[in-house]
Amino acid sequence: MLNMVDGLPYPHIAQPALLDARETAVASVLSCAELTMMDEQSLYINATMATVVAAYAEGIVFRKKVEAMATYVNLKPMPVINSAAITLKSLGDARVNSPIELVDNSELDY
Repeated sequence: MLNMVDGLPYPHIAQPALLDARETAVASVLSCAELTMMDEQSLYINATMATVVAAYAEGIVFRKKVEAMATYVNLKPMPVINSAAITLKSLGDARVNSPIELVDNSELDY
């Protein structure tokens, strides 16, 4: 039996701050090196994010599943990485005002 959900929430619905132009305007003008020198970005953020993306890719390619719908990284003062597990509750919380309906297939036998 597979416990599947059809679709994930749109990122802009789950995290409306992603569309905040003020934050992205500064980041788009400066390079990673410049942001690091200004202490706005960790020296290790690119390697950390590559590791996170590789973990998602490994889940998709080898295990044929994705178990998290968002990963949050904070490298200051100490590295902390948290992922939001895909559950009906987390999907419901993320889909407030979303046009997509949740499909709970947990009762189906595949």
